Amino acid sequence: MMKKYEFTVFGTATTVKVFKFKDFPQPGVTTPISNTNFDKLYYGGKAWNIAYNLIKLGVPVYPVLAYSDDRMKDEIHRVNAEYGTPVDAVFKSPKGEYDYLTCYMLEDENKNHITIGGYHSSEGHVDLRKLVAEHIPLRPEFLSDSRMAVLTCPKAGDLMPMYEAIRESGLPMVLSMSQDASVFNKGNLEPILKDTAILFANESEVEWINEMYGYTDITDLFKLGKAEIIVKTLGVRGCIVYEKKCGEAVETTVPITDNAAGNVNAIGAGDAFVAGFLYGLSKGKDPVTAAQYGSTEASFIIEDYGSVTRAPSEEELLERNRQRPDAK
Repeated sequence: MMKKYEFTVFGTATTVKVFKFKDFPQPGVTTPISNTNFDKLYYGGKAWNIAYNLIKLGVPVYPVLAYSDDRMKDEIHRVNAEYGTPVDAVFKSPKGEYDYLTCYMLEDENKNHITIGGYHSSEGHVDLRKLVAEHIPLRPEFLSDSRMAVLTCPKAGDLMPMYEAIRESGLPMVLSMSQDASVFNKGNLEPILKDTAILFANESEVEWINEMYGYTDITDLFKLGKAEIIVKTLGVRGCIVYEKKCGEAVETTVPITDNAAGNVNAIGAGDAFVAGFLYGLSKGKDPVTAAQYGSTEASFIIEDYGSVTRAPSEEELLERNRQRPDAK
């Protein structure tokens, strides 16, 4: 039966400010910020980045998101008006201990980046331990008309309700990893990994998972769980696509897609890769071809500040992807 949406995407949306440094700040050292637009507000959050990139590519998406900054609400409704994206599953997080959250993205000259959550509270004090008790309401219809569910890194209190809703729906699950110990920990992550059909993780996240559970390799999940595809992103070195074939792991290295503008900003590139990959799957492409689309999608995002500022249209994506030497 045909489904109305390709993906239901779970997670958060947040406002973002970008700070760039030659080297990351050190205690006791005055460190200049190298970008003059550090006070400009962008829109982001893992789930929003993935959803918005897919929306721009013309893929029907059902976002199930929590946001806490009303400036994000305006952008969400703009996208609804322009693309018809549903917003009935986009919720303002319960105020709880804070009024709103803005993420501060720090990036050094090697394109390494750090995410810092800035909780703004009129009460003065934020007790992060109490935030896990808050979660957004979930309904079965958020999943009933989609082909797949995408779980990102939601607010800690939303993780298990979102995961349980996906599991109860029976839909194949995609997990876009994040090494956020306030959300994922040794106790809650492994069941999610074992229920994941498609896993996206960078080198650091893969190492973290392997060490935490004593895996010989991330492809152990092919035997331990439901995984059929695992993608390990390698930054400027591209990615490795692992496919489960006849019970064995088959790996293919996929290089990045070149662009004329170069790498201005790496923030959001990983989320763009996920979106481009999922776009490829939605078009019936094999995982290696989908990874080429993912790399091409990311090549647009790194051209400008912000994690979705340069999100391409489908036509732009396909035109640039055709320039890849390995494009089919």
